[in-house]
Amino acid sequence: MRLSTLIFLLLLVLSLCTSASAQTIINCGDGFFDPGGANGNYPDDAFETYQICPTVNGEVASVSFPFLELEFCCDAVTVYNGIGTTDFIDSPTSPGNLYTSTAADGCLTVTFESDGSVTEAGFEATTRCDPPATCPAPQNVGATETTSTSLTFDWNGNEIGYDVWLVPAGDPLPAAPTFEDVLSPYTFSGLSEDTAYDFYVRADCDGNAGNDESLTVGPVTVMTLGPPPANDECANAIALPLEPLGDFCDFDTEYFDATGTASNPTAAVCSDPTVTDLWYTFVPATTSVLISIVDNDPSGEGGGRLFEVFSGDCNSLTSVGCSERPTNLTPGATYYLRVLGSFGFEQGNGYSICIQDQVAPPDNDDCADAVPLPVSAATTCGNPTAATTQGANQSLPANCGGEPDDDVWFSFTATGPNHLLYLTEVENVSGTFGRDLQYEVFSGACGTLTSVVCSRFSSFNDPPATLTGLTAGTDYLLRIYTARSPAQVNFNICLASPPANDECAGAFTVPVNSTVDCDQFLGASTLGSTVSGGTCGIATNNGDVWYTFTATAEKHLIRAFNLAEANGGTRADLYYELSDGGCDPANLNVLACGPLTSTFVVEAPDLTVGEEYHIRIWTRRPSTIVNFDLCVGTPPPNDECTGAFVAPVNPNLSNTLTIGGTSFGATRSFDIQSSETGCSRVANDDDVWYRFTAIAEEHRVSLLNLTAVSFAGFSDDTNAIIRLYPGGQSCASGDELDCGFPRSDTDEVLFSNLTVGEEYFISVQSQNGNNQITFDLSIKTEPLLLPVELTSFTGAATAKANVLQWVVASEENFSHYAVERSPNGFSNWSELGKVMGAAAGAVQRERDYSFRDESPLNEGFYRLRSIDLDGSDAVSKVVSINRVGGGNLSVYPNPARDNFRVDFPGAPAGLIARLYDGSGRLVRAQPLEADWSGYPAGLYYLAVRHGGEEYVERVVIR
Repeated sequence: MRLSTLIFLLLLVLSLCTSASAQTIINCGDGFFDPGGANGNYPDDAFETYQICPTVNGEVASVSFPFLELEFCCDAVTVYNGIGTTDFIDSPTSPGNLYTSTAADGCLTVTFESDGSVTEAGFEATTRCDPPATCPAPQNVGATETTSTSLTFDWNGNEIGYDVWLVPAGDPLPAAPTFEDVLSPYTFSGLSEDTAYDFYVRADCDGNAGNDESLTVGPVTVMTLGPPPANDECANAIALPLEPLGDFCDFDTEYFDATGTASNPTAAVCSDPTVTDLWYTFVPATTSVLISIVDNDPSGEGGGRLFEVFSGDCNSLTSVGCSERPTNLTPGATYYLRVLGSFGFEQGNGYSICIQDQVAPPDNDDCADAVPLPVSAATTCGNPTAATTQGANQSLPANCGGEPDDDVWFSFTATGPNHLLYLTEVENVSGTFGRDLQYEVFSGACGTLTSVVCSRFSSFNDPPATLTGLTAGTDYLLRIYTARSPAQVNFNICLASPPANDECAGAFTVPVNSTVDCDQFLGASTLGSTVSGGTCGIATNNGDVWYTFTATAEKHLIRAFNLAEANGGTRADLYYELSDGGCDPANLNVLACGPLTSTFVVEAPDLTVGEEYHIRIWTRRPSTIVNFDLCVGTPPPNDECTGAFVAPVNPNLSNTLTIGGTSFGATRSFDIQSSETGCSRVANDDDVWYRFTAIAEEHRVSLLNLTAVSFAGFSDDTNAIIRLYPGGQSCASGDELDCGFPRSDTDEVLFSNLTVGEEYFISVQSQNGNNQITFDLSIKTEPLLLPVELTSFTGAATAKANVLQWVVASEENFSHYAVERSPNGFSNWSELGKVMGAAAGAVQRERDYSFRDESPLNEGFYRLRSIDLDGSDAVSKVVSINRVGGGNLSVYPNPARDNFRVDFPGAPAGLIARLYDGSGRLVRAQPLEADWSGYPAGLYYLAVRHGGEEYVERVVIR
């Protein structure tokens, strides 16, 4: 068999199979149903196609749906013109339309599709085939009003008249209409009660019988109502028993309103008098009842019914209201309950009624019996007052929302302009409770009340509500009620006071730390705070607290940590405002504002030393209480170029001389100017400063022991930037000379083209804007070519002078030696004198030299500068001489690798020594004889005070 023949047969088979399974042929005049048939629901996931085509040339097919009940969202019947599903006509959702083909073949296609969820009764369709009508058929035919003796129908159309039929359901359609040339809507009267009828309608386009009529639409089957129930009118109201008080009602008795009529009571105030209704009576035993009505919808989606309560008698009714919990009733009196029919519900569904007596009203049901409340001086209460709204009656109308049908009263005397209202342990005891309570504060006496504060307490789990606008010493009345009827609750109530630092005048003092470390801090909270200032950006002020500090530096750091939402939330966001000028609003000057979180430190720049500043803090989100710790710190001493630390310079490639540092808490110094170094694009947000004097044309700079600062929100990477600036009296300018990007201890930045003897500045910062670093700065150079070969350089103290001695193995073209002294070994070097060397030429033998310092320091550091004839020079190692009486402070070994020992002859036991790092920060303080180990490599200074003197020894740990 040829391949093309095989493919053709396969396509033919597929076409035949698809055609056979996808559609059902419907003959003209036949009816058809959904796949569930006439008596059952259609199945899930159904898809059916029906095709109606005329068998007589010139005729066209029509289809209508006398019954149509589908799942509205997801199932559908669709009508298409012709054969196929390309020419859409409509997808009906209710009966009453006739669809006629306008296709050339006169056919119609109908599809039905259901999803996999809810199924309904489905549809019933009728068909017919007729010659094409020039008169359009009426559309959207349906019943609009049904009584026991009449039916009203309407339809859409614009013709001059319509012919209508009304026949007992199931009877054949007579040839002659029941009425001719009528208009929509049309009412048939004098019908039998509780009887089904079929309605048909056609358009008469010319007003003459038999000449130009449309196709007939129908049947639309409708049933008249039965006789109205006995309690259709007020005079025949059914007496309802009162159920025992409890959480749940017994809805055993079912009432039906399928044939109820509207009684049109003129006394109706909050219900529609024109809606069908039924009447009931009840006799309360207390001043209030709880009315519950449940609509018994067969679909299971029933809810409540609308109703209105009346006092008096049927001839003189007075509305009590439409509340589920009417109050201020008279025990023993008869009340009338009017229950509305199909307003929002399917008329004919049954419903059940439950009326429960409520408990006797609480003692503080009326304003005159208000319960006094004490006012706590703290932000919380120790002994709240137990209260309830159960059984309470309405005293006054609502002034700010809610349904005050269960208000209770309290009184208090204000001790300040603001107070905190706590409503806690709220427990629903009847009705449905939506978590909300209303509160209202009044001034004046019970008969002449003036509302001062009125609002809603958003939730019994939320923070206290704030009562504002009060006057200290004034008596107030407080009304509490549930926001929704018929809820009734038990609760605890108490009044407290805002925090002492709620206003600027009561600001708490925050200690100022000399470093960024928060060794001293203040525990803080926004609990109970009220609004006393404005907002900042998108942060709404929800109650603020105040703090103050006195600046000890031109820059300080504001830091909040240990942030926690008091009621267990995770959105503990704070905002801050920094100001000067005191608390007087006329003088208060806002310097900065923004977010204050645990993820970063806020910089307060351009401060005046000795001036007082205020910090105002509030939560960003409403109904949030945040507990936190607040501290004010100070950037490192070398945060600015003017405070640059002097960095020692190694005369070789060793890291013997280092100086410690950190960028934690450092601030931005200035805007970096454009340059060709490649570093200017990176912000210098945390730079610290050092200065050094070049001893060679090239120096290598590295950051030893480079680590990231462990602080919430910062990255753990150690990428850094080292920048080189020229020195000078005016400190560093913004023009950098060079820069580099060390990332670890082993990285070195090479700075070239330096001028020997010139001073330079170095700034060190983190590269990532979110991380900060600690390090030991090392500056070194290639070993220098000395004009002399120095064998030794030593020093010793004599009675009145320090004697320095040195030995050289050779000299070549050498000029002289300059002896220099420093008080600390790394800065403030000064020349003491010169010692001339050999004459020009080369000396290849060992020579001894000496120099006397006739005005020695208690401790002096010396170095020897060897100067060649051409002016080049080199610097020796540093030696120290301590002349303190009673013994010399000494450290050995020095340099040390892991630990060292301290020797101070004549020192008493327990004498305290203090160890400082190269930047002057205290590392440890302990007795001399204690263990001195466990320190990272670097330069340190050991200091001892004894006999009124300070002794310092330089310590190098490798």
